[in-house]
Amino acid sequence: MSYKLPVNLKSEQVWASRREHGWEPVPAESCPTAADIPELLAEDSGGYPKGRKGLAVFVQYWNNTTGEGRHRMIASEMPACDLVSEELAAAAAVVHGLCARDGVETPLWALRARSDRPVCLFTGPQPISAASRLAAESAFVCAEHNVFYSETFLQKI
Repeated sequence: MSYKLPVNLKSEQVWASRREHGWEPVPAESCPTAADIPELLAEDSGGYPKGRKGLAVFVQYWNNTTGEGRHRMIASEMPACDLVSEELAAAAAVVHGLCARDGVETPLWALRARSDRPVCLFTGPQPISAASRLAAESAFVCAEHNVFYSETFLQKI
């Protein structure tokens, strides 16, 4: 099943009203880039499945910066270094989902990565039926990477 992800409410259309209340977007220079993803994935997971917390941090920066910041975040190629295919594919699926949702051109490095086995990004142990449901309800870009997450994962603020 294919569907369009919901519009991100932290978009440039609402920033003017948020600024009136003191909210400022994160400057582009302060955002992590694709080159930082391996380091984010390696950080202490704090009980989350490996890499999920680092991807959540990336999503939070994406949702709290400007279009310029988003383009800067994905402009460089993500280095493969010590990442396993599942980690590369998970990062690529998240970036691909963010780009598709917000109308940003998806970088080639994010289009190429695919996991050899299905990967579900969720917290805590889940029964097989819950993992299967997550795969069925995931964003349309997920199947391309064999990595599945709830579309709410992309709405981290």
